[in-house]
Amino acid sequence: MARSIKHESIVSIRDLRAALIKLPLEAWPYGRVIAIQDCSIVAPADRERGERVAEVESLLKPLKLTIEKWPS
Repeated sequence: MARSIKHESIVSIRDLRAALIKLPLEAWPYGRVIAIQDCSIVAPADRERGERVAEVESLLKPLKLTIEKWPS
């Protein structure tokens, strides 16, 4: 029976790549799949929000990860 490991932490965009690389193989039971979720508590005029998501996606693309966007 496969054991699922859930890693949950807040990581800055700057440290995201290193944090993912440091995860043990057991942390990837479904392969190279991650979920990203943006904070839902933001001002309506927060223009940087979309830019942050795009920055994360561009950072993760070279790692050949499947990205699942979860609703906040």
